[in-house]
Amino acid sequence: MLCLYWWSHIPPPRPFILDCSLACFLLKFATGGLETSAFALSPGVGAANALVFEIVITSGLVYAVYAIAATNSLFDSLIQEKIAKKNFRMSVSATQKV
Repeated sequence: MLCLYWWSHIPPPRPFILDCSLACFLLKFATGGLETSAFALSPGVGAANALVFEIVITSGLVYAVYAIAATNSLFDSLIQEKIAKKNFRMSVSATQKV
C-alpha cells in the first residue's frame, strides 16, 4: 500500500501506461487471479430490456450531473449576492462614520 501511496504523489507527467499496468496488476491481485468475464445479459433479459435500462440509467446520470451543476451555480450566485450586500453595507457604514 505504501507503494500505491508513493505512486499517487508522482507529478502528472508520469507514463499513463504504467498507471494502467499497475491497475491491472492490482485487479488481478485483489480478485485472487480469477478471470473476469465480459459483459453479458442475464438469462431472461432481452436486448430491448437492456436498451430501456441503459436509457434510464444514462438519463438519470445526466440529470444528476446537471442538477448538481445547477445547484452549485445557484449557491454561487447566492453567495455572490450575500458578499455584494455585505460589501455594500460595509461601504455605506464606512461613509457614514466619516
